[in-house]
Amino acid sequence: MKKVITMLMMSVIILTTVLLGGCGKSDPAISKKETPYTVVENLSADGQKDIKNYLTEKSPDVIKIKETTEGYIKAHATVDYKTTDGMGTYGYVNDEILKELKEKNDAEETIKGFKQYKVVQELNGLKIDSITITKGMNLAEIKGTFTFKYLEGTDDFFKKYNKEKNTLYQQNFRVQMEKKTDVWKVSFSHIKEEDSPKK
Repeated sequence: MKKVITMLMMSVIILTTVLLGGCGKSDPAISKKETPYTVVENLSADGQKDIKNYLTEKSPDVIKIKETTEGYIKAHATVDYKTTDGMGTYGYVNDEILKELKEKNDAEETIKGFKQYKVVQELNGLKIDSITITKGMNLAEIKGTFTFKYLEGTDDFFKKYNKEKNTLYQQNFRVQMEKKTDVWKVSFSHIKEEDSPKK
């Protein structure tokens, strides 16, 4: 009888150890070290105040935000006047921005400008410097840079805008997003227009 009781007690101890060990596993989305991906109380002017947590690249929100950012910037920086419909970025923005773009006839104006100057432009590279997310995990700000070059364009275009064909240019960007029904959409973007040749 004592042997049976002893075996039962050992089983309980082993089971308890396994359960407690499982509870002690760290969240793969949370980093103990500093990373470019932060969770903050609120989005501030510099986007980096009141840091609550650092996230890893395994964070589902970081993954989705990166995908949206990459798609949005690629759509913005990739142009071919022969095929563009002027709506490349539309699938990445929220309803409010989409409504504004449509009210301004943005697509038509975009197509008109690209075709007038026969612009072909391609994205060369994209670097995300930081992703800042509010603790509610529903607002985010992304900062980074991207490089691109003009493959084609009229002489008037290159002269008017002081650009050169096949020269690599760099621009900084700041994008804000909001999450609804688990989907991140651009709610604001600022892409620095004063691009300059990348040294």
